[in-house]
Amino acid sequence: MQVLTYRQLFNKQKDTQMNKIIIILLAVVSLFCNCSKQRNDSPCDCIKKENRKKKPDKKDKVFPTGKLIITEGRCFPDVVDKYLYPVKYPSEQWYQMTEEERMDACQLPDDVLKSISTLGLIQSFVDLPYDISDMVFYFYNTTTYHQLTYSLIFKHFNSIEELLTREDAAKSLILYLSATKLDCLESFIDIERREFINRLLGFEYLFTKLEILDMLSHRDKVNAVGLLLAIYKQWKSLGYRGSSIVPVLAYIMYDDILPCVDEEVINSAVRENYSEEKYSEVVAYAECFIK
Repeated sequence: MQVLTYRQLFNKQKDTQMNKIIIILLAVVSLFCNCSKQRNDSPCDCIKKENRKKKPDKKDKVFPTGKLIITEGRCFPDVVDKYLYPVKYPSEQWYQMTEEERMDACQLPDDVLKSISTLGLIQSFVDLPYDISDMVFYFYNTTTYHQLTYSLIFKHFNSIEELLTREDAAKSLILYLSATKLDCLESFIDIERREFINRLLGFEYLFTKLEILDMLSHRDKVNAVGLLLAIYKQWKSLGYRGSSIVPVLAYIMYDDILPCVDEEVINSAVRENYSEEKYSEVVAYAECFIK
């Protein structure tokens, strides 16, 4: 056994501490160099580089269940096995019902809930026999956030609760989104247009739910952002701001682009703190994200 004197032990500890200090300094210098290198890239170049690092995901092996029917002149597609509600909105029958009866009519029967396709569940939300605009008005005045508004609305319908448990929910939302158009807007009167917009926003804000975000592979995110951007541009061409889509884009891209962008810009969009300049930056990030 080697016996060390106090001086030898002190010198050994000193050398060990110096080695630790040198290692820490080298790590800091390396980190500084890497950060400086990343900052030299534009946000767009950085996003593209991060995208190229992504590898195939097992989530890409999940496929949506159900079949879509696309009808000319309709904004939303149809689904083969969609549920037919016992009442329609608006209708004389609906206006004669109590609030409790209306809400009960919006729930899917248990046997249907478990057997309907995932696309059918999405269609069930789109077709709800309820005044969604009225719900949005009520909850938005309370929360002032679209994301929280629609999260509260989702809790009222068992079709959404079931949707969030389906393994193919994210893939089905993307497929449904790919068949959604704004071509029907011109045929709507103001009340119909408002109701359609609120239902479409509700559908889009499903992408902000944590359950859905966790199901998205990188490829899914790119596809969803590309489709949402196309709808955003269509809104702009029709004279609308389309700004309500921007927070949805931010939610989907958040983890992937955060190392490359101004954190305050992306957080501002997530918090729905509307700023034309910051929202435009998020749209620019999204353009890079899909390339």
